[in-house]
Amino acid sequence: MTTDAASSEQLSLPWWEHPDDLIDLADAFFANNLEASERSLLALGIKETGTEAVVLGQAAAVVQNRTTAQIWRNGEGCILAGPFKGMRYLPIALHSLLLPKLLGTYEAELSPLLEELLPRLNFFIDVGCAEGYYVAGMAYRRPQLRSIGVDIDSRVQRCLKELTGLNDLYGRVGFTSSTAMALAMEGVRGQGLVIVDVDGSEAEVLTTLQQHLAASDQIESLDLILETDRSANGSSNQWELEQLLGQTGFQINGVFHQDPGLRFSPLLSHFNFPSWAACGWERDYPEQCWLHARWQR
Repeated sequence: MTTDAASSEQLSLPWWEHPDDLIDLADAFFANNLEASERSLLALGIKETGTEAVVLGQAAAVVQNRTTAQIWRNGEGCILAGPFKGMRYLPIALHSLLLPKLLGTYEAELSPLLEELLPRLNFFIDVGCAEGYYVAGMAYRRPQLRSIGVDIDSRVQRCLKELTGLNDLYGRVGFTSSTAMALAMEGVRGQGLVIVDVDGSEAEVLTTLQQHLAASDQIESLDLILETDRSANGSSNQWELEQLLGQTGFQINGVFHQDPGLRFSPLLSHFNFPSWAACGWERDYPEQCWLHARWQR
């Protein structure tokens, strides 16, 4: 777990009742995480030996935390680039990093595919949606889209509520817990896209999708973006997921591997290279990739 302004698992998540409170929340949250990362760096630098890589990681966290606070404030809480440019955003992210989302570099490998699919989509479902980056973003880009988030984290519903209010997405964004995955599929029709990032529960999700597709005559086609992860032995589960997709009636259209070059935001090109790289850092699992598959009636 990184010590970033986005890492709220170990913190109680405060909420605001009035729009002005958003600034106070952001200031408190950024200050808390910056202090924590600076404290970790100091402790490692003084008390540990032979921990250059760890110290470097903590230093990167300090740089990223400082930049996150600056970008969020200077951008007035808006996403500055990428597919959801202009959308107002929260000063936090759940289970991920905030800065790449503000800079528009977050999972940038998928951006061309999203742009290709977006004009023809009738519904979108994000399984493992965290605070709602894709759920709110897709609704923001396509007003007629029905956008639904699915997650087990109890904080997600409130995050989506705030994103809905910040961007006037009322009536276009929905949420259900992961234990009620089937509810997310109720009433959807036409052409859809589902993103799945569930860290080990892929078989359950794909089975639910397969059952609904078999029972419904309202869905014309379904694109699926499935994020790979580590299997029990530490290796990539890409092969297992490819087999699972074939068994559930999906045809694999492509594999998107991580491209480190996409992590360097032009907005920070004036930074020195180490700081620029630190601000674009997104995940510590280089083998992780995304499978794009499609089901067609």
